[in-house]
Amino acid sequence: MIVAADASFLVSLYGVDVNTPAARAWMAANAEPILLTGALRFEMENALRLACFRGRITSSRAGTGPQRDRK
Repeated sequence: MIVAADASFLVSLYGVDVNTPAARAWMAANAEPILLTGALRFEMENALRLACFRGRITSSRAGTGPQRDRK
């Protein structure tokens, strides 16, 4: 089975919002890897930057600081 996620699900895993408990519970109950595409990575990075801007997550938690490896 191929499992894909949207950016909001992944951001809920990294941050703390109303969907975080459900996202973490799903991850704990499912062992399948999640498919990450280039487009999803781009969307997630933008969503994490927005969450940082809004104060919902720290830049170090989001991995958006200068030490981040951009391959």
